[in-house]
Amino acid sequence: MPRGRIPAPKKINALKGDSHKRRRHEIEPEAPLGWPECPEHIRKDPIASSEWKSICTQLESMQLLATTDRPLLEVYALTYSRWRSSLLSDDPNAFTQERRYASDMKSILIEFGLSPASRARCRIAGNNKQTPESKWATVLKFGT
Repeated sequence: MPRGRIPAPKKINALKGDSHKRRRHEIEPEAPLGWPECPEHIRKDPIASSEWKSICTQLESMQLLATTDRPLLEVYALTYSRWRSSLLSDDPNAFTQERRYASDMKSILIEFGLSPASRARCRIAGNNKQTPESKWATVLKFGT
């Protein structure tokens, strides 16, 4: 029986805003923020290790990095490493592998809110740009 869309985490929903004012699932467990421990096999792979540090830095700057994200970050870093390796491969099936790895990486980046499309839907609190006043606003203020 289909269960519908996978709900996005509360932090991602808060960044996106809610134009429909729908009732959302407000009670959500809080994951402990911080860097997850990097697995040994990721540290041994220079490409995966570099990407692990890069993605963790980006997520930390957005205050989205939690220690519980370790398995998904591990899959992402390994997939990224394999994708980079397949770019340099002479294997005739490399193109198929590259596409599969790229698709997997895109799915994971969307989960974290790091793709351009998912980022475009985010709204940052306190970053509201004020609309410039019209030329008549100053005239109306002057008259009162």
